[in-house]
Amino acid sequence: MDRIKMGNFLTELRKEKDLSQTDLAEIIGVTFQAVSKWERGEAIPDISILEKLASFYSVSIDEIIKGEVSVKQIHKQEVIVETIQSKEENGFLHQKRIFGFWFALAYLCIYLLLGFCPFARTSFFSSSTINGTTTTVYVVLNYYKFIFSANFNLWNFFMLLQFLTTLGIIAFTMLFYACTTKKAFRSMYLARFIFIIINLATLFLNAVLVVDSSYDVSVGNYLIMIAILVSDILFLCLKPNRKSYILQDYQ
Repeated sequence: MDRIKMGNFLTELRKEKDLSQTDLAEIIGVTFQAVSKWERGEAIPDISILEKLASFYSVSIDEIIKGEVSVKQIHKQEVIVETIQSKEENGFLHQKRIFGFWFALAYLCIYLLLGFCPFARTSFFSSSTINGTTTTVYVVLNYYKFIFSANFNLWNFFMLLQFLTTLGIIAFTMLFYACTTKKAFRSMYLARFIFIIINLATLFLNAVLVVDSSYDVSVGNYLIMIAILVSDILFLCLKPNRKSYILQDYQ
């Protein structure tokens, strides 16, 4: 029996647990001087203490006496580590991306609720005049109406572009969860960034058109624009949506 080797082994096991000699002594039920003597090779624990140490360090008594972990035990630990890593990679993984998935899904529900409900209404003044009186025509103008409307104008074009880019942003964010490589993720992230810029541009243009006195925009349309603005900012700035944060899934 090599006491020095055994003492060094006990020291390594204790440090792996990030414990002081005093901490270990309290756990095992001995004095710290006894622990110090074991680790210096000046003494060896009795059999009852060896059993406690073996159980605490998850090693065998024979390994403590020999001062090293057996090859079989090392292999077993490696298998355990590989199994855990495999489960992390193939189970409910990608924790950095799951936030974006649920965030995008929640936003999709809110966006469609605001965009397709009748209260997203706009009134505009017709150019026709009957008996010298200008008639105000109220039109329920939500996404459903203008997507399938035969009336095409500049505002409808920007609204359609806004609608498609918003859906694209949501889709890209949800698809981050399915990306298996950094390259695929970076490409999709760049595409989403471009869509956000276009989306913000259409939002600005729609806001300019809303200022036009010929439009009387309902509260529903204002809510849509506010929702788009807030969500785009969150997609760009919120930590769980940032590229540097999400890339941690691939490291």
